[in-house]
Amino acid sequence: MAGKAGDFVFLGGSDAAERTDKENLVIPKMEESNEVSPGEWNAYDIINRNDSLLVYVNGLLQNMCTMPVPGKGHIGLQSEGLAIEFRNVFLISYN
Repeated sequence: MAGKAGDFVFLGGSDAAERTDKENLVIPKMEESNEVSPGEWNAYDIINRNDSLLVYVNGLLQNMCTMPVPGKGHIGLQSEGLAIEFRNVFLISYN
């Protein structure tokens, strides 16, 4: 969803400590949208370390949570109704 990069949307039983209102499925991003213009590439750094999850969009910390559930599993990349392209996707272990 354009303008919403960084929002956490909790579906399928996922959860986090910061989600205190279980009726609300969304923890909104922390800052105003800093997405680039359509047709340009957005850069995301998603860091899962020590029971915390941080999401940077174009270098700006947009969201974070602790004790994410599930703690392990698949990583999904999705689009909201239109075609999308991904490039330079890296998984790095800091063990």
